[in-house]
Amino acid sequence: MKKNKIVENIAYIVFLIFGMLTIACVLLITVYLIVSGIPAIKEIGLINFLFGKKWASTAQEPSFGILPFILTSVYGTAAATVLAVPVGLLSSIYISRYANKKVRLVIESFINMLASIPSVVVGLIGMVVLVPTVAKVFRLSDGATLASAIVVLTIMILPNVIKVSVTSLDAVKKEYEEKKDLINISVDIIVDRDNIKGMIIGRHGDKLKAVGIEARNELEDMLGKKVYLELYVKTILNWKE
Repeated sequence: MKKNKIVENIAYIVFLIFGMLTIACVLLITVYLIVSGIPAIKEIGLINFLFGKKWASTAQEPSFGILPFILTSVYGTAAATVLAVPVGLLSSIYISRYANKKVRLVIESFINMLASIPSVVVGLIGMVVLVPTVAKVFRLSDGATLASAIVVLTIMILPNVIKVSVTSLDAVKKEYEEKKDLINISVDIIVDRDNIKGMIIGRHGDKLKAVGIEARNELEDMLGKKVYLELYVKTILNWKE
C-alpha cells in the first residue's frame, strides 16, 4: 500500500510539473506575440487593424485590416456547428441505441481515427485537396472560399461531437429513457445507525431487493403502469432531530 501511494504521489508530481510547463509555454507564446505585435499595431492603429475591411500587405499602399478574417472565422464556426451538431447527434443516437456490436466497433474505430488527426493536418488536406477541387468544379480563380472553410471545420469537429454524444447517451440508464407506460421512482430510506442499515439491506442486498420487488408490485397494481423503483439506504446521524 505504501509503495503504491509513493508511486501515485510521484506520478502526480510529474504530471503536475508537465502540466504547469505546458501552461507556461502557452503563456510565453502569447506574451511574445503580443509584445512583438505592439509596434505594428501602434503604427497601423488598433481601430484600423481590428475594423479595417481590406488586407493588402504587399500593395503599394498596404492595408492591414483583419475584420474580414474575424467575420470569416465567426461565420465559418457558426455554420460548421449548425452542420455538425445535428449530424453528430443523429449519428450518436444510431451508434448508442441501434447499431449492433460489430457495426458500432467499426464506426467508433473510424471516428476515433478521425478525432486523432491533428487539426493542422486536416487544414493542410483541405488546402491541398478541397480548395483546388472547389476552384475546378465551380470555375473559380481561387477555391479558398468560406464554403471550403466550413467543410473543413465541420470535418474537424464532427468526430468530437459524436464521441461526446455517444458517451453521454451510454451514461443514461435505459430504464430512464422515455417510455409511455413506465414510472421512475427513487426512494431514500434514512437510518441513524450503520447496523440498522445492514439489517435493512441484508446479506448481499437480499432483504432490500425483496422489499423493492414487493413495493414495486403493489405500486404497479395501484397505478396500473409499469414502475421502475430504486431504493437507497443512507445513514444520517440524528436525522430525527
